[in-house]
Amino acid sequence: MLDRPTVVGLAAGLVMLQVLIFSAGFLLGTAKSVEALTPPESLRPSTPAPEEEGVLVASFAVGSLSREAGEGRGGGLSEPPKAPPPQSSPALTRGRGGRAPRPSPLAKASFIIPTPPVKHRASTVRTPMKLPRTAEAYAAMIREAAEKHSVSPALVEAVARVESGFNPRALSHKGARGLMQVIPATGRRFGVRSDKLFDPEHNIAAGVAYLSWLSKRYRGNLDFVIAAYNAGEGAVDDHGGIPPYRETRDYVRRVKAALCSIEERELPSRQKEDTAPESVEVVKKEKLAEPLLAGGQ
Repeated sequence: MLDRPTVVGLAAGLVMLQVLIFSAGFLLGTAKSVEALTPPESLRPSTPAPEEEGVLVASFAVGSLSREAGEGRGGGLSEPPKAPPPQSSPALTRGRGGRAPRPSPLAKASFIIPTPPVKHRASTVRTPMKLPRTAEAYAAMIREAAEKHSVSPALVEAVARVESGFNPRALSHKGARGLMQVIPATGRRFGVRSDKLFDPEHNIAAGVAYLSWLSKRYRGNLDFVIAAYNAGEGAVDDHGGIPPYRETRDYVRRVKAALCSIEERELPSRQKEDTAPESVEVVKKEKLAEPLLAGGQ
């Protein structure tokens, strides 16, 4: 029969043995769980390059805890041998079309840090410059072109007033353009391209050159010149004068009325230039008696 101290020692030894067995089972179960969660080498993601400019991609993989489990199982004295990675069949390593399968989304976690938005400067929209529609705005251009071609500036202003009302962007249904409503064919005759006819300076140059040409053709006959500017020199030649067109006859009447209005406006300025006292009627008669075009009779 055992004595009391022997029984106590045996009981303490059994308790210690049970604790060791329980600890060993716990550590073994932990190691197996860690190995089951660790992805194989073929599925471990590499550090991806940034796929988009201005976006920073940071990736990290799930770490392996097998080393810590081995240390706990061996007491830190020796590292247990690593289990070989599971062999995967060719049917599993390649997907459809022979392409390698994409890594599982559970194998890595990613987060995206967006860059601050770039503020772009709003572009300015250029609107076409609004051109004036008054005779005074184009008086210098008209006088320069009229002096160059020996044409009355008053006649040029009267034609521009009737043709477009001093609208440099005017466009008729027949294709006439600009201040003096010059058609592209007439502009080319006098060295002005069609894309330049909306420019006031080029348009006036072409219109005045045409008036000068008509003046020489009809020897300064004002009615013929005005009618030919509207209907064309061919129509005037065919009818031997103003064509019997209602539009052309009305056009000649309106241009001559505008011409008289311009002459009356210029009378006070001429009176100041004259040194001898003259009546308004005498000055008006002398002004109207002067030839309006070069070569006038």
